[in-house]
Amino acid sequence: MLKTDSQGHHLDNERLEFLGDAIIEAVVSNYLFRKYQEEQEGFLTTMRSKLVRRSTLNQISKRIGLDNLIKASITAGTHNSFIGGNAFEALVGAAYLDRGYRKCQQFFLSLIARGYLNPDNLAQKEENFKSLLLEWCQKNRIIINFETDELNPEICRKMPSFITRVIIEDHLMGQGRGYSKKESHQLAARRVLERIRERPRVADHLIEDHFMRKVITDISSSIHDH
Repeated sequence: MLKTDSQGHHLDNERLEFLGDAIIEAVVSNYLFRKYQEEQEGFLTTMRSKLVRRSTLNQISKRIGLDNLIKASITAGTHNSFIGGNAFEALVGAAYLDRGYRKCQQFFLSLIARGYLNPDNLAQKEENFKSLLLEWCQKNRIIINFETDELNPEICRKMPSFITRVIIEDHLMGQGRGYSKKESHQLAARRVLERIRERPRVADHLIEDHFMRKVITDISSSIHDH
């Protein structure tokens, strides 16, 4: 049963999660920028994604014992559940309001120092986001296309000059920009996967859309045959 305040408003952590998510991303971005000074934007973006994604935050929540303190209407083992990661975001959001940004930075560094988080291990872990996305689409028989454009190098100069858009069932689902076609494909696929994993309704909508298109196509073919 959801708790309410004296005025009947539902009490939850969603606002703190929103704030914590932004603080975590800022802290991680600053950390990576200083730690990997020779790396390009593509590497930093991929690393930030690995560090702030729900699966990583869930692991941190479990390692520091935060998941044992959570009271929720569904269990932490439920499919597509990110309760631990959400609670961690809320914790960081509350810490920011109470102690400020610098304390959040110190907290993040303490997680690394104590071995709860290992950025170097994550850096060595290669993931082929494009292959994972293609496998998901193939499994659900969904049509996917990668559209890549090369921007004018004179205009971009030191900026990534390849931009890739991921089109699924005629919907623009995400895009990525990289120094090579491969990098832009990987960044675009990663963003789409994150969107699908963190918002199950998006995945359901794509599957339903594909099903309805197939039904319409079958009906149209049947009419033409007759």
